[in-house]
Amino acid sequence: MFTAKLKSKDTVNGTVHCVVTFTDGTKSVDETVIPSDMVGLKHWIRGRLATFNFPKVMETVDVGTEIKDEVVELTTEEIATEKWFSDFRKMERVQKLVDLGVFPSDQAQIVALRNKLQADFKLEYIDLM
Repeated sequence: MFTAKLKSKDTVNGTVHCVVTFTDGTKSVDETVIPSDMVGLKHWIRGRLATFNFPKVMETVDVGTEIKDEVVELTTEEIATEKWFSDFRKMERVQKLVDLGVFPSDQAQIVALRNKLQADFKLEYIDLM
């Protein structure tokens, strides 16, 4: 069965480019993706793994088997992580405007966003950056 591993991540013009290695221990394939967030990256990886592993999965399915669709629910932690990174990306864009002098850094909305990021930050987010 194929597994996925994040090989590299680079920011190009404010966009994150990720290279993911898919391997079954014998064969390896590197693919590049530009995810919008961690949920999108995880969804893309799940889809690619499903594609790579499909021939092996089909070996275990007998003709005539009923195939049901499964819904994958995000955990509360995954939702909170995605919300924090969404706010972080917003702050990065806002900070550029502050640096250009378009907005004062002490504007109420900017201060509120900065405080929210500080309050909701978890150390494990560092590994996701």
